[in-house]
Amino acid sequence: MTSLVSKTASNSEGKGTDVLWFGPFPAPRNGIDEYARVILASLPTTVTASTKRLSFANWPLDYPQQVVSALLHLARAARRRPLIHIQYCAFSTGPAAMLVVILARVFGLKVVCTLHEDKSSMAAKNRVLAAAYALFENVLLSFCQRIIVHSQWQKSHLPKSAQQKAEVIEFGVNRLSRGRPRTASKHHVGCFGIITPHKCIETVIEACHLASKEVPGLRLTIAGTVSNPSKHGGYLQYLRDLLQERLGDRGILLTDVLQDEFDALQEDVDVVCFGLRRATQSTTVYRAIGHLKPVVVTDAGGVGEVVRNEGLGVVVPIDDVKAMSDGIVHLLTDRQAYEQARTAIRTYAKIRTWRANAEAHARIYTQLVA
Repeated sequence: MTSLVSKTASNSEGKGTDVLWFGPFPAPRNGIDEYARVILASLPTTVTASTKRLSFANWPLDYPQQVVSALLHLARAARRRPLIHIQYCAFSTGPAAMLVVILARVFGLKVVCTLHEDKSSMAAKNRVLAAAYALFENVLLSFCQRIIVHSQWQKSHLPKSAQQKAEVIEFGVNRLSRGRPRTASKHHVGCFGIITPHKCIETVIEACHLASKEVPGLRLTIAGTVSNPSKHGGYLQYLRDLLQERLGDRGILLTDVLQDEFDALQEDVDVVCFGLRRATQSTTVYRAIGHLKPVVVTDAGGVGEVVRNEGLGVVVPIDDVKAMSDGIVHLLTDRQAYEQARTAIRTYAKIRTWRANAEAHARIYTQLVA
């Protein structure tokens, strides 16, 4: 198990509370110190320890020995009666999360679970797999005292018993950049994030190709990481060929981009598009918002809900190339609509900060150990 960050706060008034967080840490790397500090400052006191600690850890399923290390780490920490917080992603940490939750309950520890994917997103592809996934998820959630989701849409798709324990905490928005003035528009569209088939990046390419007929000179930059090169290498080559065929030298696809380069790329575009086919919570949407970029997203779950409700861009049906093209054209050619979206982003970002996200988590922890 690789420990990403561990924070400790001494407490002169009494004893402290540990929170062990398994899975990817929530805040961006450059904001993790403040995130941990906010939670630690809010944690109540207990009679089990002299300090308060917030530990973030990460153990992918690719390496079983890391899962074993996580379980041993939990067993050693159990005497301190920590709160356990699980980051649950069905396709990456599902079985491992179940093992951690079961062990935590054996020790009588309280568990908080952040649910990152919804079983309904799989139903259309494979109903048998969706049913098995639903059963697995329901059992896991039954062991948890509190459940965190990222949208009302996601909460509404939980079982009734789980909804009663669920709270919506949206992702925080990274610190706002000043953003390039609209007068400097280059009709540049971006598509960022992990490159996998369920992101349906080909829809973005086709939509930009169609939009370029109304917006001459439109360019598209795709940048991200390939989570599983051996599995998705063919998909990556398909995207390269399609991009060359549809946009020629006005399209570019970059992989293994460093964070600083990634930020620079987002600064350079006017609009960011996401062709999500499966319900998921894409943190790259919030990164785009942090760069003051209006977005075009599909209505695949909670991301579309946020964009629609807050006026952060345009929401289109899944796999609808024409609708996505229209959304791109609308934001690139209608200056008033573009600036309205940027104004909405500024307002939204003042509320949905990582500090607010941390405070929401701290409230849940306080309730559980009060």
